[in-house]
Amino acid sequence: YKYESTMVKDFLIANAFFWTEVYHVDGLRMDDVDAMLYLDYGRQPGQWRPNMYGTNENLQAIEFLKHLNSIMKKFYPEVLLIAQEDGLWPELTDSVENDHMGFDYKWSSGWTGDFLAYLGKDAAGRTDYHDQLTVSMLYAYCEHFILTLGKRDVGTVSNFMSKLPGSEEEKMAQVRAAYAYMMLHPGCMMTAPEADMPETLKAYIKDWNTFYKTHSALSEMDSDYDGFEWIQLMNAEQNILVFLRKTEKPEETLLAVCNFSAQSYDKFTVGVPFYGKYKEIFNSDLAVYGGRGVANLRAKTSAAKSYDERECSLTIKVPAYGVTVFSCTPAEMPAKKAPAAKKTAAEKASAKKTSAKKTTTEKTTAKKTTAAKAAAKKAPAAKTAAKKQR
Repeated sequence: YKYESTMVKDFLIANAFFWTEVYHVDGLRMDDVDAMLYLDYGRQPGQWRPNMYGTNENLQAIEFLKHLNSIMKKFYPEVLLIAQEDGLWPELTDSVENDHMGFDYKWSSGWTGDFLAYLGKDAAGRTDYHDQLTVSMLYAYCEHFILTLGKRDVGTVSNFMSKLPGSEEEKMAQVRAAYAYMMLHPGCMMTAPEADMPETLKAYIKDWNTFYKTHSALSEMDSDYDGFEWIQLMNAEQNILVFLRKTEKPEETLLAVCNFSAQSYDKFTVGVPFYGKYKEIFNSDLAVYGGRGVANLRAKTSAAKSYDERECSLTIKVPAYGVTVFSCTPAEMPAKKAPAAKKTAAEKASAKKTSAKKTTTEKTTAKKTTAAKAAAKKAPAAKTAAKKQR
């Protein structure tokens, strides 16, 4: 398109208005925005000309996108504007007033691609690709991202399962774990039910949507660094991630344990943010979802034992290919008993002398008592003999 042309710009803006007014769309996803932003996108040297500053930015396209987004927000502020851009254009989701593009969200193709590549590996070989699970947190707060595992990304549920290792039961467990990790990860989520989705999986995703809406730790500080905290980031050997989702209220903290290995654990220890009670409130392995039912049925009080560089820890059950979430209720840590002070050599010697004196005194007292008792016994006999002599 010739974005400097008034007719072209009017035509494109009219299309956006048409879809909004006639079909009442909730949002507009703009594909391949990088093809608009860069003059050399998909072109070889000699097939494009630099802009007036000698660089590769398409200045006309940039101004058009700013104009489109600002006018859409003026007339339809409730409509979401989403950019799909695989380049490194900075701050697409910052406002036009700040001289940026003004999109509401950026489609996180990078997160989806890395995650699906990880899941496609055999479970035993995932250790070498652990960073594909965690790299997204290095850029999670650079933009307002949308994470997706929808039809566009994985196809139908059957197609998704065909890309995963293990038995049919294990594949479905991994599908549930994948959606759980997406819902717990910072960012907004998008997925669509498919015709071949089992009823148990539909119920699972419905429950996750309810869980998301009723736990503010998953959204309240979603764009804030302090809303997320790693507990176990580098546990590649066991293919496990442990992290917190938080608000400013400690009692709203959520502890998430994600296991992408085929091994379940009956006694798995994690560090926890504070001393208190921890209760399992979501589990992807429940029988109602088609899982094996490896769960923590009772609330547990954390132990005052350090682990993961934290003062307190918790030992829990972790299902294979499963994700568990715990509520965290702070409590006052019991006071520790002061250790007995060690005695010095002089104090030990003095105590020994005192003990020896005590023992000698006790022996002397015992002898006197014995002699007194013997004398008391002899006294009546002596009196009786004196009487007889008289």
